[in-house]
Amino acid sequence: KVGRSCTEIAPSASNEAVMLGKDEEGTFATSVPEEDIEDARRRQQRRKMEIEAKMWDQENMTQRMTMSEVIDKKVQEHFNTGVERANQGQFEAAITSFSKALNLQPRDVSCYVERAEAYLQMCDFRSAHLNYKQAYILEPHNPQLFEKLAFISYLEGQCLFDLGLYSEALESFTKASEMKPTAQCYHTRAIACLAALGRHQECLALTTRQLEAETTGNPELYVLRARLHLKFNNLTLCYYDVRDALSLDSEQPEAKKMMKEIHEKAERGKQQAVSLTIQKGKLQEALSKITVSVEADPSRPEYHVFRGALYRRLQNFNAAIDDYLLAMDKADHNEQDPIYQGAQKQLLLTYNDFAVYCYHKGFYEESVVLLNKAIKGEKTEKGLYINRGDCFFKLNDLGFALADYQQAMEIDPTCWDIKCRVAVVHNELGITAYQERRYQEAVKRFSLAVEHNNKVGQFYVHRARSNYMMQDVEAARNDIMYSLHLDPNNEEIIPLLSRLFPGRSVKEVLMSNSAEKVRNSILRMM
Repeated sequence: KVGRSCTEIAPSASNEAVMLGKDEEGTFATSVPEEDIEDARRRQQRRKMEIEAKMWDQENMTQRMTMSEVIDKKVQEHFNTGVERANQGQFEAAITSFSKALNLQPRDVSCYVERAEAYLQMCDFRSAHLNYKQAYILEPHNPQLFEKLAFISYLEGQCLFDLGLYSEALESFTKASEMKPTAQCYHTRAIACLAALGRHQECLALTTRQLEAETTGNPELYVLRARLHLKFNNLTLCYYDVRDALSLDSEQPEAKKMMKEIHEKAERGKQQAVSLTIQKGKLQEALSKITVSVEADPSRPEYHVFRGALYRRLQNFNAAIDDYLLAMDKADHNEQDPIYQGAQKQLLLTYNDFAVYCYHKGFYEESVVLLNKAIKGEKTEKGLYINRGDCFFKLNDLGFALADYQQAMEIDPTCWDIKCRVAVVHNELGITAYQERRYQEAVKRFSLAVEHNNKVGQFYVHRARSNYMMQDVEAARNDIMYSLHLDPNNEEIIPLLSRLFPGRSVKEVLMSNSAEKVRNSILRMM
């Protein structure tokens, strides 16, 4: 208002001079105080600035940012700088940039991940692990972060392993395998650490667990376990692991090499065993050599047959039987296979030898069991029936004994040993009948005994006694005369002789015509 008033009243300098007059210095005085004029000027300036500010705000409204936007922008700038520095190999500078970003935004997962990667490039595994761990805490449902944690432990273990720090490496590999049990390489490296530390038993146990967890099979693991078994001298388990490895990969080089070595070792052991058996008769040493062959290559049935023969000669019949049965199993019970046929024959002979051994020790029932097994496999061998009959005879089971002897006689009707045994059984049955006063049955049994073996004077004495009890004196006298010629020292003859030939001496009886006929009959019989 003051400015406008001054303009209106100043159409000419003369009018101003008239109205206001001049001061001492030549300037005109006004009716408005100087302070008001100054205030007016300030207000005008402020109004002008407000107008300009309003105009600027209207032009730049879209470019205004909040505090969070400013922070996010700054975080992004630090992050981009960190990525750029990392790509240039300046990992320390990159870590600094990522740290600045995290100071502004401590929940930024990407910054933790990138900083962890920078730490990894500097082989600072602990710091990398901590950064990935923080990232996983912020995003617990991100499986890739968890897998990365396991991988960092694996990398740390590998570096420690390369430095020869096997205990520390084992700890890292174990941590990695626990975090990701399905990662086979983590378990494998843990096994390698155990092997390097000489903890082979734990190494074997871990390898076995891994093989049990495998669904498709891993030939390298089988080869590794085979070597561990070889370390503990478990040759059989070593063979089976190598075989399994080849079944999964027939071209696996280590498995092929080990299988070749196994075959060579087994064959070398057999040749040494044969030499010791034939040339030097050192059965125990030969047994040790062939046992090595069996353990090294248990798939060869002929090794079991040879070892069974050695066990049999050493009278270790149970071990021999086991070997022959194993040989038959490994020959797939192919009756056309010569190895199977030989093992079966040896098995039956071992049953028989074992039964004879038990017989001499007084174990008759056990002998019968063994002979039953032998006869089940070989029904045309008379010796088996004879031996079983002997066992039944010792058990006083005369009926079964007689049946076995008769079966043997059907196989070989001319065998004198069988006839003698049949005669003995009939004699025993006759004695039982006589004691039970079944004299007619007794005479029948004694007659059968004489029929099968007419060279035993005792049989005639028994039949004479039975005939005498049946009052067949003539038959009794004839039997006594046979017994006198066959067994003149038999003390049982004299009592019967005094009854059948009263008043006559032995000499007189032997000089009689009847005695002469008996003598001629015996000569013809002989």
